[in-house]
Amino acid sequence: MSPELAALSALVVLLFATIMVAQQSLTADIGMDGNTGTREGGEARFSPWTQRLRRAVANSVENIGPFIAAVLVVTLSGRSSPIIAAPAWIYVLARALYVPAYACGWVPWRTVIWSVGASSTLGLLLAAWL
Repeated sequence: MSPELAALSALVVLLFATIMVAQQSLTADIGMDGNTGTREGGEARFSPWTQRLRRAVANSVENIGPFIAAVLVVTLSGRSSPIIAAPAWIYVLARALYVPAYACGWVPWRTVIWSVGASSTLGLLLAAWL
């Protein structure tokens, strides 16, 4: 497995972990019955922590697509190397830091961390093109 695909695999594990933490927080807020129900109108009962975790999950899902595309470009073009893998692993690290930054409301660090991750994705693409 290439280092870029390993980074993608690690990112998927991180995303599942984030989803599980957000779901545990949701269950703590509204109980198992509320969690397994439709949750219509239930968001008002979510704690600020749960709301931030759910937004962190949504942001992670929104941002995984470009990263997947970048990893595919590198992998399918045969450009994998330790230097090109560096931005992939920086992205994974940035996403690992982004979730607690979002959940804990670290301003302006959340935006700084997001920017590092987005720049890493662009760097990964650029490295594949050069």
